[in-house]
Amino acid sequence: MTESAERQGTLAATGQHQIVADDHAYAHTISTRLMVAVYLALVVLTVTTVAVARVELGHPWNFVVAMVIASVKAGLVVAFFMHLVWDRKFNLLLFLNAILFLILFLGLSLNDRSEYQPSIDAFESAQTAAPTP
Repeated sequence: MTESAERQGTLAATGQHQIVADDHAYAHTISTRLMVAVYLALVVLTVTTVAVARVELGHPWNFVVAMVIASVKAGLVVAFFMHLVWDRKFNLLLFLNAILFLILFLGLSLNDRSEYQPSIDAFESAQTAAPTP
């Protein structure tokens, strides 16, 4: 009898239920070389972010480049420091779906704001032009 089967039998006898996955029974260890490589990649991306911020790329492009670099950095942290690479693929699917919906909702919000921006600008200019009593 395996260790997990014995554990299930003991838990069942006490009235407790627990699902034990053999590949997740112990913490995943990462080599020092990989941790240092990911750390150095994060440092390089941070320096790149600062360098790109000093260059004028045009109105939307500074923001786009900064967000792409930030997304890559967040992906590295989630993948390696939070062990998502070695976790169940379902968890990766859930994480990617959450990112997709975040992008979708932010995109729709920005699109909606740009649709009504002329009306907002006209209202604000009318408010500043009107004399206050």
